[in-house]
Amino acid sequence: MDSLILLQDSCYQSDPNFSIKYSGERNNCAAIYFTSNNLFFPHTESMFRYSVIEKNRYEWTNLTIKRAYKHIFIRDIYKQWYASGINAEINTLDKMIEWLRNETQNYNEIILVGSSGGGYAATIAGVKLKASLILNFNGQWNLYDNIERNGEIISPILKRMIDNNDPGTQYFDIANTEYDYNKVFYFVSKFSPWDKKQYSLLKDFRNINIISFYNSHHGIPFFKSTLPAILAMNQADLKKLSTHQHIPFLFDCKIAGIKNTVSFVLKNIIKKFFQK
Repeated sequence: MDSLILLQDSCYQSDPNFSIKYSGERNNCAAIYFTSNNLFFPHTESMFRYSVIEKNRYEWTNLTIKRAYKHIFIRDIYKQWYASGINAEINTLDKMIEWLRNETQNYNEIILVGSSGGGYAATIAGVKLKASLILNFNGQWNLYDNIERNGEIISPILKRMIDNNDPGTQYFDIANTEYDYNKVFYFVSKFSPWDKKQYSLLKDFRNINIISFYNSHHGIPFFKSTLPAILAMNQADLKKLSTHQHIPFLFDCKIAGIKNTVSFVLKNIIKKFFQK
C-alpha cells in the first residue's frame, strides 16, 4: 500500500482532526470552518507530514468570524470531500453533521465557512443544521467528475462508496435536491473552467445567493485581505453583493478600502521579488 495512504490511515485512527477554540465574551454565535482539499499540496507523504503532522494545519485559523464565541475547525485528511467524515469515530458525513449539531446545540447563530471542498461540506452541513449563514467560496455541487476520469480512479473513497451502494452517495450531487439554500452565499469565479461547470448546474436555482466574479481563480475569488470584511457581514450586507457581478480588484477596493488593497498588492509583489 502507498506510504501516504498508510500515514493518512494512521492519522485518521489517532487524531481527532478537529480543533475547538473560544474567543471574546461568551455569546450565542458559533462558527464552523471547513478545510479544503488544499490541506496539503503537493499530494505527497513529505508534504502530509509537514502540513498535517508537524504543523497541525487547519484553514481559516487566522481568518475567524469576530462575532463568534465558539470556533470549530475541521479537516478531511483524505481530501475526499468529507465522505469519510474526519476520524475513525466520526467516520461518515452524516456522523460529522450530527457531531456538529451536538457541538452547536446551545448556539442560536451558527455560521459555516469553506472554500472548494470545504465550501461543499459547509453547504451540506449548514443546510442540515439549519444554519444562520453559509459562506461557500467556489465549492462543488456535483462530485461525479472527480471520481473517475479517462478510466483512471482519482477519488478511490468515492468510487468505493458507489460500488458498495453506500447511502452517503446521496451527497454526490447536491445541485439536484430539495434542500433550502436561501442561507447559502455562493462566491463563484465565472471564468474558472471547473467552477464555471459547477456554476452552470445552478442556473435554475432561485433560492440561493450567488455572488459572481469576473475571475478564473479557483478558491477565494478576491484578495484574502478582503476576507475579514466579508466574514464580518450580515445577511443583508451579503445580499447586496449578489445583485450584480464583480471585478475582483474593484471589489477589493470597495470592500476592504483602497489603502488596504494597494498595501496587500505591494506586499505580495515584494514577497515574490525576494523569493526569486
